[in-house]
Amino acid sequence: LLSYGVHTPGKFVPLSIDHCGSLRVGQRSRCLTTSGSFCFIPRNSSPAEKHLYPLLEDHLEAVKVQRLNEVDRFRLLSLKIDLESQRLYYKVDSSSQKKLDKLIDEYSKINPKSSFLKGLKEKTIGIYHEVFTKQPKKAIKHFDQASFFFKQIPFWFGKQSFVLNEHSKAILLSNTDRYAEALPIFKKGLQEKAIKAHPEGLVNTHEYLSKCYEGLGDSKKALFHFKMARKHLDSLNRMEQTKQIVKMELTNDVEKKQEQLEELAKKHMSLNTQFQTLIPIAGGLLLMVLVFIWLYKRTKSKKTILEHEKESTLKEVEKLKHLVIKNHIILKDKTKVYINDLMYIKADDKYIRVFTSDGKNHLVRGRISDLDEQLPPNFIRTHRSYITNRNFIKQIQPTLLVLTEGTKIPISRKFRDQMP
Repeated sequence: LLSYGVHTPGKFVPLSIDHCGSLRVGQRSRCLTTSGSFCFIPRNSSPAEKHLYPLLEDHLEAVKVQRLNEVDRFRLLSLKIDLESQRLYYKVDSSSQKKLDKLIDEYSKINPKSSFLKGLKEKTIGIYHEVFTKQPKKAIKHFDQASFFFKQIPFWFGKQSFVLNEHSKAILLSNTDRYAEALPIFKKGLQEKAIKAHPEGLVNTHEYLSKCYEGLGDSKKALFHFKMARKHLDSLNRMEQTKQIVKMELTNDVEKKQEQLEELAKKHMSLNTQFQTLIPIAGGLLLMVLVFIWLYKRTKSKKTILEHEKESTLKEVEKLKHLVIKNHIILKDKTKVYINDLMYIKADDKYIRVFTSDGKNHLVRGRISDLDEQLPPNFIRTHRSYITNRNFIKQIQPTLLVLTEGTKIPISRKFRDQMP
């Protein structure tokens, strides 16, 4: 809702109000009060902090209530009641019972939908009657209503709110000498996590249990719970003493750590200077290395291309030599066929048929691609099943070749572009 700061003697204290309506003071955001609970000022707060509450009034009035929804308006009104209660409790100037009564009257007319907010509302009104109107019966009635609403919440915060509200009711019952009613609530509270998890809660519970048993005339149990309260209080004091010792040790180490930090800062400055000197040198060396790598790759690439071209040329030369020298092919059945007499070759399933100019043909087992590799360049593929000798072509039509003796060879679309 709000975030700002105020000046106290000797320092600037930041203030903020979080989304739950809690007032937080200082850089560590220590919570001083929780909306709807009248926690007032904790034991460890400084006198200067007690005077921060009245300074919030102008800021709260500046918030436009018309722009807030029901939940925001409920939270804002809860905080106003909390702050006015602080003013009245500490007898700060301009505080008045009537102003608080007016706020409570407005607060009681709000009917939030949430069970949690309903519980907070009843608890706040109960504390108001306990602390300011001194009407314990009314206060207990509102505490019972708060417990009813908190008990409907299935989540952990509902359970915790129920336990703490019952604890507050038991304290009020104990303070009004209704020990028999307060006793079972305190005994049950000792088993609850919300009480057991905090040493202060255990001390408080055992103290009131001792008071209840004493009021009921059971001095033996009263003494037992008194000793338990002292035990938990001693444990709490030891924890506080340990914190103080750790704080003193940390304080004593500040100067040593400061010296170490200064020494590290000097080393850092020295390294930074050296680093700034080395950057240009390292940059120049890196540039030289990159240029060298580029030249090496470029030279290697050219060398690889030349070697590849040389190898391809040698293969072509060898092939031409072989073709010039060799003027025939030998089929798998050992038949020798002279290239000058070979007109065309036709593939027929797993066989190939070789046609020569003397009108003969030879059928042998094999693939047409095997013969294609042995033939010179004047033999061309016109179809995947035909190889034709250019020397015997009489006429070329779009879809076929006509040879000198009249044979028609088909031309497939795949090989059409390779035709002369």
